[in-house]
Amino acid sequence: MSSYIVLILCMRIIISAILSAFLFYSAASASDTTIYISEPAYYIKELISQINHYRRSCGLKTLSFDNRLAHLAQDHCAEMQRRGVLCHDNFDQRFKKSGHTSCVENVGWNYRTAKELFIAWKNSSGHDKNMLADDIQRAGISIVGTYVTFFACN
Repeated sequence: MSSYIVLILCMRIIISAILSAFLFYSAASASDTTIYISEPAYYIKELISQINHYRRSCGLKTLSFDNRLAHLAQDHCAEMQRRGVLCHDNFDQRFKKSGHTSCVENVGWNYRTAKELFIAWKNSSGHDKNMLADDIQRAGISIVGTYVTFFACN
């Protein structure tokens, strides 16, 4: 009888472990689902539009799109995608290459629409502060895969 109880307890532990592993894998898979941005050019246009509308509503000047800054943003997006990491690594290098005296940067990953990303940035104090920096005048935005970089300078 005691070996029967031990066997049942072992089976319960094994079943619990299997169920836990399955639930963990399912949750991880759901959160790791990568979206597809079908029209990056439209996404970029919408994101700069959302940011400029927000800046205007706060009494700030709008940002002009800068291809040189977009190129720096593109390089950063490509690096994030290559490494599979959302980060601000090497910001100082991008800042120096920009030739400006003040720059800010926001990054995002896996937002289906520009509006969703904008809202996430607006609800984050650090990202919001970057979008509303009063000394920035031009911005570059880039998308590689589902990685987005907003790089703006004075």
